Amino acid sequence: MERQMLSLLLAFSAISMLSVVDICSAEQATAFFVFGDSSVDTGNVPNSSFLSPWKYPYGVSWPGHPYGRFSSGKIQSDFIAQMLGLPPPVPYGLLNDSARNMTASKGINFAVAGSGVFDTYGFPKLGTQVGFFKDIIRSQKYRYNNLNHSVALVTVMGNDYAPVNLTQVGRTKFAKSVITEMKMQLTELYKLGFRNFLVSNVMPFDCLPANLKAGTVCLNTTMDLVSAHNEYLSEAVSELTKLEDANFLILDTFKAFSLVISNPTAHGIHYVNKSCCSSRKSALNYIGCGLYDKEGKPMFHVCKHPERALFFDWYHLTQKGWEALTNLYYSHTGFVQDGSSSSSPTSLAEWLHSHNVGLNSSPPDSQSNH
Repeated sequence: MERQMLSLLLAFSAISMLSVVDICSAEQATAFFVFGDSSVDTGNVPNSSFLSPWKYPYGVSWPGHPYGRFSSGKIQSDFIAQMLGLPPPVPYGLLNDSARNMTASKGINFAVAGSGVFDTYGFPKLGTQVGFFKDIIRSQKYRYNNLNHSVALVTVMGNDYAPVNLTQVGRTKFAKSVITEMKMQLTELYKLGFRNFLVSNVMPFDCLPANLKAGTVCLNTTMDLVSAHNEYLSEAVSELTKLEDANFLILDTFKAFSLVISNPTAHGIHYVNKSCCSSRKSALNYIGCGLYDKEGKPMFHVCKHPERALFFDWYHLTQKGWEALTNLYYSHTGFVQDGSSSSSPTSLAEWLHSHNVGLNSSPPDSQSNH
């Protein structure tokens, strides 16, 4: 783990070598910044990691090879970037790549798989990611003069809960502490100049393939925790919307996910209770995708049609799954909430246009080159 973190930090340190780029203040120069975990991480996990999204079969649907995402292809942040009419923001850990560096004027992705608001699996937590952004602002390597017309996506999907004895500390009490820290970091981003925020709530943990046996349905063993997290988040966003010129929107992952699993074929999905990629050895089912034995042979198998599955591995959605959820956010009524008591937007598309941050927006499209 120490070697993995060293590789990640060395990659991050490359920011010091970047040339200064000045970003104009026109609304068309809207930038997109991402903070969070594997649901939005597009390449910040080192290739040397034990579980790496840089290894086959990740990326099998798009772009056809591993591309730093824990999915068969595009993920939530890719589709939202597309909605903004922007390229996916360059991963912070890859800013030393000159080709990628050219697009950093349109935003940066700080999200790291395995992270949470607290120290979870050794990867940079949310506050550390916000600190990385502060370093960029202070160094003036990039002069983002239009943060009030940019969008910050903050997604924390539950890594904080896995390593904790929730029975001992109390589920709702711990959920409150998670949201309190999340709110603190959102406030920090506001102080840095952001005014437009997208924040995801969490999907039902019991519906993850890691928590199911093949052929079973979602249980309700953690529903109280999920409900507490999402309710506290709604309360926090309601308070944050009172900040001057602040525009917060919750992407209701729970509601969108629940609709998809209740009627998957309506969204082009044929199975929801098992992963497309899973280990050949049952003892490693929960971490098997992408693992190889000492002889280099895969310790997993991959389904023939990832585009028909909701989950790619035991924790992460397929490209098709993320496309279905983001399409509900963007085009349909009732899958977003902004915490205000009146005049709430009915969709992400409406919210983007009402705040002039989606002038070139378009619905999610898995066939797009971006």
